[in-house]
Amino acid sequence: MDQKGQSVRLATFRSVMGKECLQVFLNLNFCTEELTITSALKALETYFLPKRNVVYERYVFNSCVQSSEETADCYVNRLRKRASSCQFGALTNEMIRDRIVIGIQDKSTKARLFREKNLSLAKALDMCKSTEVTNKQLKSIQKDEKQNNEELNLGQDKRKSTKDKKPPHLKKNVESKET
Repeated sequence: MDQKGQSVRLATFRSVMGKECLQVFLNLNFCTEELTITSALKALETYFLPKRNVVYERYVFNSCVQSSEETADCYVNRLRKRASSCQFGALTNEMIRDRIVIGIQDKSTKARLFREKNLSLAKALDMCKSTEVTNKQLKSIQKDEKQNNEELNLGQDKRKSTKDKKPPHLKKNVESKET
């Protein structure tokens, strides 16, 4: 298509853009003499991509905190998505790192992150992930221990109940000796 003329390229573009997009395109009031594929794409981009308020986008980014059921990976992905519209530039990773430290739910992990010297985004994420894995493993161990204790207690209860249920002829002898 690059070697075709502007009229062929525009006609092809119009035919593949879809009915709703074509309606928008036709209402953009182009001057037909200067219409090129590049100017058409720029006009549609301007129409469909709203102008962003960077201050508001940064407010939303800085308000992000990890939800109780959200993993560190999901939280970082959400922060990356928010940061993409904040125009942080070279500071993007540092801003995400800082937001992790401030917005992470686990207090002990937060304390560890604050104590760490030269904390990078990768190191912060690694620390958060390792804490998540450790917490899951500890919960699993506690669940297994609780289940084992319940089974042990159930076994002891059965033994006690069988001791209490002595045959009737033995109970009489025990009662007569007591009196």
